Amino acid sequence: MSKFLHFFSFLIFIFINIELRSQSSIYNDYGKNRIQFKLFKWKYLSSENFNIYYHDNGKRYAEIAIKELENNFNSITNFIGHYPNSKTKIFIFNSASDLNQSNLGINEKEVFLTTNIQTNIKLEFTTFFPGTIQNFLNKLKYDFSNSLINDMMNSEKSFTQRFGKSSSIYLPKWFTNGASKYLAEGWSQEMDNYMRDYFLISDFKKITKITENQAPIIGQSIWNYIINTYGKSSVSNVFNLSKIIKNTPRSFESTLGISFNVLLKNWQDYYIDNSKELISQYELPDRENEIKHKKDDINSTQTKLSPEGNKILYSIKDDNKQKVFIKNLINNKIEKIYSGSNNLANNYPILNWIDNDKVGIITYYKKENILLIYDFSNKRKEIKKLQNIDQINSFNFNSSSNLLVISASSKGKSDLYLLSTYKNYIKKITNDKWDDIDPVFIPDQDIILFSSNRKSPFLDDRDYSIKQIKDDNYNIFLYHLDTTKLELKQITKTVSKDSKPFAKNVDELFYLSDIKGISNIFKYDLRNESFFQISNFFSDILDYDVDFEKNILIASLINEGSIKNYYYENFNFNNNVFTLETNRKKFLIKKNLLNKNLPKIDYNYEDDSVKIKEDIDYEDVDNFIFEQENSYNNVSSIISNYKKFQRNSNAYTSHDYKYSIIKNNFNSFLFIDPIKGFGNKIEVDIIDLFENHKLYANAYVPFRNLKSPDIFVEYSYLKRRTDFKLGFKRKLIFLENDEEYLYHKYHYNSIFLVSSYPISRFSRIEISPEYHFSQFNDLDYRVVNTSPLPHLTESKFNYIGIKTRFIFDNTKKIAMNLQQGTKLKIGIDNYNSTKAKEKNFNKLFLDINHYQKIHKEITLASNLYYGNFFGNNPKYFLLGGVQNSLFSKKEENAKYDPLKISSGLDNSDVLYAEFHNLRGYNYNKFQGNKILKFTTELRIPIVKYLFNREVSSSFLQNLQLISFFDIGSSWTGKSPFNTENSINIWVINDPGSVFDAEVVNSKNPWLSSFGWGVQSLIMDYYVKIDFAKPIEDYKIGKPKLHFSLGYSF
Repeated sequence: MSKFLHFFSFLIFIFINIELRSQSSIYNDYGKNRIQFKLFKWKYLSSENFNIYYHDNGKRYAEIAIKELENNFNSITNFIGHYPNSKTKIFIFNSASDLNQSNLGINEKEVFLTTNIQTNIKLEFTTFFPGTIQNFLNKLKYDFSNSLINDMMNSEKSFTQRFGKSSSIYLPKWFTNGASKYLAEGWSQEMDNYMRDYFLISDFKKITKITENQAPIIGQSIWNYIINTYGKSSVSNVFNLSKIIKNTPRSFESTLGISFNVLLKNWQDYYIDNSKELISQYELPDRENEIKHKKDDINSTQTKLSPEGNKILYSIKDDNKQKVFIKNLINNKIEKIYSGSNNLANNYPILNWIDNDKVGIITYYKKENILLIYDFSNKRKEIKKLQNIDQINSFNFNSSSNLLVISASSKGKSDLYLLSTYKNYIKKITNDKWDDIDPVFIPDQDIILFSSNRKSPFLDDRDYSIKQIKDDNYNIFLYHLDTTKLELKQITKTVSKDSKPFAKNVDELFYLSDIKGISNIFKYDLRNESFFQISNFFSDILDYDVDFEKNILIASLINEGSIKNYYYENFNFNNNVFTLETNRKKFLIKKNLLNKNLPKIDYNYEDDSVKIKEDIDYEDVDNFIFEQENSYNNVSSIISNYKKFQRNSNAYTSHDYKYSIIKNNFNSFLFIDPIKGFGNKIEVDIIDLFENHKLYANAYVPFRNLKSPDIFVEYSYLKRRTDFKLGFKRKLIFLENDEEYLYHKYHYNSIFLVSSYPISRFSRIEISPEYHFSQFNDLDYRVVNTSPLPHLTESKFNYIGIKTRFIFDNTKKIAMNLQQGTKLKIGIDNYNSTKAKEKNFNKLFLDINHYQKIHKEITLASNLYYGNFFGNNPKYFLLGGVQNSLFSKKEENAKYDPLKISSGLDNSDVLYAEFHNLRGYNYNKFQGNKILKFTTELRIPIVKYLFNREVSSSFLQNLQLISFFDIGSSWTGKSPFNTENSINIWVINDPGSVFDAEVVNSKNPWLSSFGWGVQSLIMDYYVKIDFAKPIEDYKIGKPKLHFSLGYSF
């Protein structure tokens, strides 16, 4: 009967609090670190629909962003069919490195844990300048579209929506991110290139089997097909219907009038037909020519051939590291020369050879860009700082290795800089709003080739419109260093993207061009100004390197869905090939002709060259400190400025950012304490806009005794590298025995300070001094009113303590309760009483969680925990049971009972007792000052694994079957590995006797269990049902069922 009442109360609580619950706390001891090296000074621009925040020299980024987004606001909102109710906040960082230092988003729950109620549905996102205007604008539109779709799908949730299939609407990534990518880029060459390769793969028909990385670009192709076939108006109908019925296939079927399978078949045929006539004229990469890193693909375009052609330099990126290797092509030996954290969202590290024994690596270290010069003949490394620059796009050394030209971004511009490596001189070559990229020296010449989207060969800083500057049409230009005239000359003049020039000599150069719709290598003869195509790869060449003496070509291509690198010997660099244009290229040419939208700028100059600042002197510095840019035309009249302002109707005023406070999360959920039982836990956190300041508080109120709440309050200061936290916590326990009229009250109050220093993105050290006050009171009125007191009725102790932690976390979330990687925590606590040394105690512990991928999403999760209370008054570990579990029982006749209550007994240790899970047993099955336990469970997301498809039901989407094995022991004195351990020997002490009796019972000191379980999300609670069979004293006992809430570990 009591079980039924407990279960009925539980259901009533859930129904009453259906809008205010989650199984998961928003407070997390683990997590990766954001390391601050800079203090940003923030300002913002405000418009009708956006607040754009920028820092330091980023005003131009904000101006570009706000104009582009306002110009595209109506088209994007109409396309999706949703108009936001508030302004969108956008935080723009000058580089990916700056973004990685920000705390923005650090207080949000993981994407798979957002089951709590958020008081503010945030319409905001962070972004950074990726190096070129076109890429920046595409990124802005992509991020805004994603935020808009998320706002559309998750705002205005009704009770029915939350109680039904899911509290949040799940849509596949190809659906949402694909639409955002189409909005940002349209029918892009990247998508066209990827789909040509994708439809060569045998299992391309299975849309549900695409990976997370594939989803945006494949989704982009689906939306591109739908829009070209059915028109743009169909898109908003599909989105709005998806919000209502939460079924993506049916939304397409109802809107387009065809089955979803037919739609996918037509989509496939559309792109296959586009490629059919091209296959005969283009070449597929040969698997035999692929360059491997050991047995793995080289998944980066940064693959460079040494000057003598006997080595290659390349980089490998995984989830946590970026590594640079040199491979000897003669003996196939591989040497790692650099390893760094892979937390940069740009193209770093950038690689190039200096000579046959030295390489240059540009990456980001702490707060600035660096050039690392590695001489592998003597293993020496030299570091040059590249200061006052946001990020670097590419670089190249001249033949004598004394000059270095780089393409770098600063203040919203991508310009060229010349550096002297011997004397640390720098010189700015270009200084305008066009994007100048891919600079290289012509061998043995003081001539630089580069690619630019400038409309003429003239350098000026006239205020061209964004539409002109963002054009993706690039040509090759030439710049002389050794002429007094300092000319800039345009080489190619095509309506295409000509990039990555590479000179054989002063007369012959090679470059990539997509003039036919696929980026291939072209040769240009400067003597007669003619050019022709020399390669005909079926996939875009993303990057390449050559050795003209040995006729070697290295090319980076997309093949079989990923970047691969190929090595070709005896390549014919004079081969003249003809290929057809792709259908996409034909479509764009036709569109440009119809709209008369070919890029044009009228200019009135005499020739194709231009003088630039002739007297720019080199500047001598300790490191490369880039000069503050100066405008070419500093003088302008009031009238011209007024006319310019009139032309620019979108002139936005900059405002200084002032602190603003946001109520970030409110969370209320059922919690079952092992001692206090059922209760309600309420959490709230309040942050400032940039999340540098946070106030977090929680309170746990047990149902059976509302006067004993636990309270925790913590303020966090996260603005600098070292994080500081100041907090207060209070724990209160009432132990009662109504039959004997015994009432005890135990509580402690604690004030603590935490200093957290991040060593890296994944590890940190925490030191926390603490002042601790604990008190025991016997509330038996019969005793309190007696004089003198018959026994102890009150005790008070003050402690000064310090906690030290080392925390490591490199895990990556892949789904709800599924992750990969390792979490580790090592700690030691020291508490010293200010009055009685006999009350001093310490604690040492090690907690390791490892999550190993077995196959696809199947994960083997393991936990190892060791703990040791020691000192004059060691506390207890209580082993057994499952925390936050319904229908739990405590072990009867245990040696130590934390709930024991008797007259005159101060059981204050109950405040510090730690409960540890071991399925198949009651609470407190074993207890002791030390503990060692190991848990492993195989987690199988059954629907995702067997059917490999996304479903709208959150229960089925997150359904997992598990099998587990637990083993552990808790003891005092000698360890379980010793035959004279405390489990084997029972000490009997008869009250009043001076003798103790030791009974050897030969018990197995280890408890273990095995079993299976099922777990999933039910009404926003993560519910676990474990069926465990205990093994005690080498015998399998009766199975025990655990019904609990929340994750295991």
